Amino acid sequence: MYALLNVKTNKFYRGENKYRNCYEVETFIEAYTFNDIKDAYYKNNLLKEDYRIVTINEAKEMNKLY
Repeated sequence: MYALLNVKTNKFYRGENKYRNCYEVETFIEAYTFNDIKDAYYKNNLLKEDYRIVTINEAKEMNKLY
């Protein structure tokens, strides 16, 4: 599983509203997750913010899983 982590705010991507404002959450469990890394890269390219792709193991190391 993959999620997008904002580099500036250190929060995970949750979704967008109709005005393309991003919702962000603190934990990996609440974040919007991708099963395929290609889908995560595609969504990362569509967003205006600076996100990086994080795996579930990396989130566990950062203590942001729960």
